[in-house]
This record gives sequence, structure tokens and C-alpha cells, in this order.
Amino acid sequence: EFLISDATHFDLNIFNIQNEQLKPNLNLNPFFQRDLVWSLAQKQDLMKSLFYHLPIGAIYINRHNYLNDTIVNGIKQFKNKKDLNYFSEIDNVVVDGKQRLSTVLSFLNDEFPIIINNNEIYRHDMSKFDIANLLNNNINVIQTYIENRNDLIKFYVQINTSQTTHNESEIDFAKSFLE
Repeated sequence: EFLISDATHFDLNIFNIQNEQLKPNLNLNPFFQRDLVWSLAQKQDLMKSLFYHLPIGAIYINRHNYLNDTIVNGIKQFKNKKDLNYFSEIDNVVVDGKQRLSTVLSFLNDEFPIIINNNEIYRHDMSKFDIANLLNNNINVIQTYIENRNDLIKFYVQINTSQTTHNESEIDFAKSFLE
């Protein structure tokens, strides 16, 4: 068993994510995360969800609990090098949401288009109004303060294995009711 001693919930809009106000030095690729695996279609579907202001699920970020650290000129000062090495691999890491955050950032960097009315639309093709509408979307962030490497990995496994994904026939069944 693992214990999450504390968590902070907040919404962050895409404008702030784009401007790296989520947190400088955020690690999207911690050692336990899988690679980027989403297809272009999955990325496009996520961005369409954001254009329709649909929720895309919470992003989980783990941070070392800073209450006991000394901050000098905005930089945390660890008590010794062992602490620095230990906490750096579990501090400020995306525990869940790597695919979603990477997709949003990739779209904002014009790396892929979405398809609307059979037209490929990149970010640079969008009107200022549509860009503002997209950037105004809020994404729920849950910041955990798990300070133990093993507990963090257990948490990652738990949140990534506790759901049952819909299979294709279940989705097709739901779609059969579309008019």
C-alpha cells in the first residue's frame, strides 16, 4: 500500500501551460513513464475535445514537499547531495497526462493539424478568436507530494491500471444509436 499524504487540486488554462507557468523544468519523461504512443488521430481527437471545451481528465504532477527546504534566490537548497539526487528523479514529474500535455504543446507548436470539415487546420491557420478560445481552456491539475520513489511508482501503476478501457465493439455499440 502507498499513502498520498497531501494533494493540491487546481485548474490551469492552456495559455499558462503554453507559457510554461505550469512549472519551469517540468519533467514530462520521468524514468517510469512510457514513450509517446498516441496516434495522430488520438491527438486530433484530444484537440477537438478542447475546442468543444470538454474535460480531458486531470494531469497528475508529483512534487517534493518543499516545506522543509530552504529557498535561496528561488532555488531550493537541499541539505546534502544525496537528497538532491534522490528527489530530482521524483520531483516535478508528470505522473499521469504525458500524452495529453505533449499533444497540447505539439499542436501549439504547429506540429500537427486537426481536421475540421475535411480541412487540415494547423494552429497558424486559426483565427485569433479561435486561438483565444483554445488557450482559455482549463485543465485540472492534481499535484501530489509523494516523497518516496517506490510509492510514486505504485501510485503510477494504480492510476494506470484501475480503469477498464472500452473496446472497439463497445464504442461501435454506443455509436449505433447516433441518428
